[in-house]
Amino acid sequence: MTTVNLSTQSGKTVLITRPAARVVAPAMQAAAGGSEITLNTDGILRIGVSFFDEALLIFNEIIEETGKENLQLIYHKAPTMQSLKNLVENRGLTLAESDAGDWIISRPEAF
Repeated sequence: MTTVNLSTQSGKTVLITRPAARVVAPAMQAAAGGSEITLNTDGILRIGVSFFDEALLIFNEIIEETGKENLQLIYHKAPTMQSLKNLVENRGLTLAESDAGDWIISRPEAF
């Protein structure tokens, strides 16, 4: 498992824009060598809809580029906003929650 610390990678504690997500895209791509990309939200006070949606787009791009259909995106200490959960489905992805409260995002098999 490779973890991307969003606070360290972005240098911010509030992540709300699409460009802020693109700043962490290289770290997400580098983390795609394994079976999952874990985004650690320690130190992040707020994740906005635009940032979250762009991160989902980046995740889909990584799957397309690598051909890793089983790749998972894990949000460690996930945000709790229902609107963010809705975006997952809108991007053709599925979301499961771990007992620890992490969000496990993946592509359905018939995507």
